[in-house]
Amino acid sequence: MMIFVLEDGKKRTRFFRQACIGHYLDLVDNVFEAKNHLANKEYQYIFLDHDLDDLQFVDSCNPDTGWQVAKFINNNKLQKDATIIIHTLNPIGQINMKHVLPRAKVIPFTQLKDMLSGDPSQWQL
Repeated sequence: MMIFVLEDGKKRTRFFRQACIGHYLDLVDNVFEAKNHLANKEYQYIFLDHDLDDLQFVDSCNPDTGWQVAKFINNNKLQKDATIIIHTLNPIGQINMKHVLPRAKVIPFTQLKDMLSGDPSQWQL
């Protein structure tokens, strides 16, 4: 299974690495790398954080946010078959991302971490 994660938090990245053992995982912490991966590979699951660079409650207009990645996916009509999860805890960023990716599911990380146990092929997202 191909899994993509946009996340910069150390604890969260450890969690995703552990949850995705045995599957192909691209885990990046910036918009530039995210766009490169998403434009060139197809994923089954995509997990997007909003606030990057170890910052919290960042304005979506900042060039290094998950909102920029969400817009990129939408504007380029990418990853049509992927399950996309917005896992940010930033409520405004979450709304902005959902607005440009209406098919995405919003599952804050605090809830998501309880849902990602076992093999990714068995996840109920």
